[in-house]
Amino acid sequence: MALGSGDSRVGLIVGKQVGNSIQRNRVSRILRHAMSQSLSNYPEGSQIVLRALPGATARDSALAVDADGAVRKALDRQ
Repeated sequence: MALGSGDSRVGLIVGKQVGNSIQRNRVSRILRHAMSQSLSNYPEGSQIVLRALPGATARDSALAVDADGAVRKALDRQ
């Protein structure tokens, strides 16, 4: 996941299976906000892609914590 030096980047994939456009945009905003706050904790040059699954709208309150945990788990595997 960490490639070279430079700024870290995050990509979001929030498909139609997540819900209607209002729900998808809400999930995107939550994930974008969570990653902007925790991006400095990841290795420099990291390129992270997060894919929201269909149940993401039911877990709005825990979505940011789940995303951060998933990224940390993936980084630990390296």
